[in-house]
Amino acid sequence: MAPIEEPLDFLKLPESVNYTETARLFNCDETTLRRRHQGKQQSRRYGDRLYESRRSKQQERDLIADIHKLSSHGIHATLPMLKNFTQDIAKIEVGKSWPYSFVQRNRDELSCTWFDVLDIARKRDDNVSRYKAYFDLKYDIRPCNTYNVDEKGFLLGVINRTKRLFTLSVKK
Repeated sequence: MAPIEEPLDFLKLPESVNYTETARLFNCDETTLRRRHQGKQQSRRYGDRLYESRRSKQQERDLIADIHKLSSHGIHATLPMLKNFTQDIAKIEVGKSWPYSFVQRNRDELSCTWFDVLDIARKRDDNVSRYKAYFDLKYDIRPCNTYNVDEKGFLLGVINRTKRLFTLSVKK
């Protein structure tokens, strides 16, 4: 039994809710006693056990398989997407720094890098002559039927620089 358990049992009695006297009587820290009794603090052993039981190794393997599947289809997940996937699989809330530590734990399979608004391949292919050649070849659209084609345009300014996640096999 931990030394703090005895004063906590004593505080369960209805007539003894004085933290100062109880801490002095059992020779323990008053702040720790108060926090543990009010449920604001847990034992370190319980907290570690709770953290370890959040995700099983199989759930992490499933998550890596999902990321690999997305990467092979050319869809590179973002770190917020990874957080959402984890919460869907494990049915628990994870912290804001959890995706970074997950990538670090699995750095032999996963990698994370910054993608700019347009990466080099998209920038190279984004020109009028290539678009015209593609649509002429694919659909044979006459110029008289191309009105209002460019009214919407692309939302290039909306897409920001983001950190993307992918498997190392796709990167190579």
